[in-house]
Amino acid sequence: MAAANRAGDKTQNLLGAEPAVFDNESFVFRAQVFDANDLRRALTRMAHEIIERNHGTDNLVLLGLYTRGVAIAHRLAVAIASFDAR
Repeated sequence: MAAANRAGDKTQNLLGAEPAVFDNESFVFRAQVFDANDLRRALTRMAHEIIERNHGTDNLVLLGLYTRGVAIAHRLAVAIASFDAR
């Protein structure tokens, strides 16, 4: 029984989120880190920082690693394009 409890404990993150859900070999925690508005603001801030640090978008490459990285890179590209067009 103790071994089963220890195995079950592994499905919780360190912040005390609800147990993970396993679906098609991926697992997702049920804790919400950002809401939609927080994510939009974070991506906007990141896009501005990228433009400022690169001094524009010439020779800029965004690389998104699979498992959500591609989606984030795409959203950053859209935000960067909208700011750079201004």
